[in-house]
Amino acid sequence: MAVERMQLGDLLIQQKIVTPEQLKAATEEQQCTGLKLNRVLVNNGFATEEQIAAVQSKQLGVPFINLKQFIVHASTARTLQENLARRFLALVLEDRGNKYLVGMEDPADLFASDEIARALGKEIDLAVVTKTQLLQEIDRFYQKPGGGQGAANKSDGSASNVLPGSSDPPGAKPQKGEAVAVEKMRLGDLLVQQKIISLEQIKMASEEQKRTGLKIGRVLVHNGFATEEQIAPVLAKQLNIPYINLKQFIIDAAAARKLPENLARRFRALVLEDRGSKCLVGMEDPTDLFAYDAIARALRKDVDLAVVTKTQLLQEIDRLYRKTNEI
Repeated sequence: MAVERMQLGDLLIQQKIVTPEQLKAATEEQQCTGLKLNRVLVNNGFATEEQIAAVQSKQLGVPFINLKQFIVHASTARTLQENLARRFLALVLEDRGNKYLVGMEDPADLFASDEIARALGKEIDLAVVTKTQLLQEIDRFYQKPGGGQGAANKSDGSASNVLPGSSDPPGAKPQKGEAVAVEKMRLGDLLVQQKIISLEQIKMASEEQKRTGLKIGRVLVHNGFATEEQIAPVLAKQLNIPYINLKQFIIDAAAARKLPENLARRFRALVLEDRGSKCLVGMEDPTDLFAYDAIARALRKDVDLAVVTKTQLLQEIDRLYRKTNEI
């Protein structure tokens, strides 16, 4: 539903929740970190989640629901798979027969709402909920026997232990289209082992990662502890897939455009080569299983993965798609 509306920051200023100076500072940090504006504002103490959610609900024309005052049935919540609930920060709150009421931290994320509706097999009505309450409820409803939370909920800076793709680690014999399970050291430990960063730097970066929600690699680069070019080869070695320097790789423009631009930008991914029955895809984060599945589905082919740096990737996306009006 397309609507003309004021930007969230302008509304927060209008309602005197933040000052113009605070919004300017938050916008600059957003551009540096890639975090959503509401998270930057909360992280810096400029506004509370509840203040932002209430304003966002008015902006989008959807209700704001306080989950502490709303009864959610566990069977209803679990209608949505846990990996999607955590991926999109969403929770099914109510079964309305031909529709579901779904609470999201960011109901403006059209891609997420489309994927959720597809997974549920019904139309959905949306509501705004705060991230803190949402994660508490997700942990409560999807709690596993023995207290395990799964790889999707890690915050230690390590990559997932499941890697999609066809590059087999020693001893692994994955079936077609399956993810590959690999035992490996954490990225931070490998960077320390190779003396790219110090123990003190990884400790500082891990603390910032927990506070901001950014990937450990981005935190390290943002703080100047390591370069993208230093981290990418180590990540590739960790995952047992190639690292490709896009400055030295010739990309087939026709192959690249087989992946819609909105998916290329959303998942930080680029088709580098069409190999017939497969496509070679470069990604900033090849451990993102949901992205891998969405890309393979869009291409209708199996995918081989490679690590590429974010900077080179975005440069190539801009060049190959020439900023079309698709997104």
